[in-house]
Amino acid sequence: MYHSPYSNYYKKPFRKTRGFYILLIILAAIGLFIFISVKQASPPDENAPLTDSQNIPILSAKVTEANGKLELKMPDEQWQEIGVNYQIPNDAMVRANGNTIIELPDQSLVRLKAGAELKFVTIGMADIIIEQISGTAYHRVNDNSSAIYRIKNGNTEITALGTAFNIMTSQALTYLTVIESRAKVKIFDGATITNMRTIEAGTEAVVNPNLAMEKMIITSAVSNGELLKDEWYGWNLEQDRKKNFFLGIFEKAVPLTITEPNKAESETDKESITIKGETDKDAQIFMAGKELENNGGKFQTDYLLAPGKNEIKITVQKEKNMNEKTIVVNCTKKSGLVTLSGTTTADTVNLTWQLKDAPEFKEIKILKSSAADPTYPAAEFHSLTKTKNADKWTALLTGEYFFRVCLLGGDDKCVAYSNVYQTKIESKAAATTFSLTAKPDGTGAQLTWEIGSGITLGESLKTIVGQTENPV
Repeated sequence: MYHSPYSNYYKKPFRKTRGFYILLIILAAIGLFIFISVKQASPPDENAPLTDSQNIPILSAKVTEANGKLELKMPDEQWQEIGVNYQIPNDAMVRANGNTIIELPDQSLVRLKAGAELKFVTIGMADIIIEQISGTAYHRVNDNSSAIYRIKNGNTEITALGTAFNIMTSQALTYLTVIESRAKVKIFDGATITNMRTIEAGTEAVVNPNLAMEKMIITSAVSNGELLKDEWYGWNLEQDRKKNFFLGIFEKAVPLTITEPNKAESETDKESITIKGETDKDAQIFMAGKELENNGGKFQTDYLLAPGKNEIKITVQKEKNMNEKTIVVNCTKKSGLVTLSGTTTADTVNLTWQLKDAPEFKEIKILKSSAADPTYPAAEFHSLTKTKNADKWTALLTGEYFFRVCLLGGDDKCVAYSNVYQTKIESKAAATTFSLTAKPDGTGAQLTWEIGSGITLGESLKTIVGQTENPV
């Protein structure tokens, strides 16, 4: 068949063809489908709690531990109580009534002490800005994070430089203690930086923007031993050890773990408790002024409680490094009152006691020790029947003594202790007497004398005779 060479010379552009319009219809349908799908999807609940299997959303933090009441407040809303796994959004204010841990999106941690109040201004992977309104918080910043981590208090701003630090704020005052790496302090006047300083690990800074320039940032060195006298730092050290974090200035701190009782504050109706713990096998261990035995890094002792609140301090020390913990035990036991009194004469101690509302007991143990607060059966003792109310200790050697009455129960444990009678036996002084006797002997007198061992004789004795008293 013959085809003219000019038959296909003119061809319609695609935009004017039927296929173009069909393609437009298909694209419009796809776009409409996407729009409807987005509109119908329910928005995420910012206040929904997270489970352990969920990741932290980009713009939220997560409560991982809460001891005591924890509250959250959003702008123009009332305070509400929250708990572990709760999701904290931007602009949320949080206040704690006990030690609390909050994990941020970049895995940095904020640990709040009871009484702390913070506002999470910005929570993200690029910026973390926290306004520390009042109280104490320990900031454990992830040193692998790309986020800029900043704490603000009025005109003061602290920027983390891959670090761990503690901040306490009170109105315009900011107290900064750097534990690991560094932190940068900036003081602003509006948008202008008026003062700035980098604070190194092992340094405490007191920041007051209201003072003269040279007094705005005052620094001083701090030691791990001094800091660990504060239970707050000890608790944070334990948390960091659990996470295998670098400990900064606490790296050389002597480890100390109290395994019994298992809480820093507890209550009991018993008169004594057992305290167990672990530390370095070469550390010295002190409690209530006494040194405890270190059995390969473990220790155990019984502690006699007084009615009411008992604060028990345990200190461990190895060379110049130390650690310290305080446990609080509230004793609710209402024991009978045993009142002990005593007198000391030369090398003898006489004791008497009175009982009031005494509990049931089978016999009385009178305890004697050269250390304070003697306990049964560790101390030396006399055993007496229930009806006795006096005891005597004789021929005591020179030294200090502590006496106490124990009312022994049927289980061979003291159901009540008395107060402690403390006394001291002085060294026995040598006799310093020089006695003279005389008896008539004809027209004269026969003299005899006795010289005590405390008198040192000269080369001779002289006999003095006179007709008046006391001749010399």
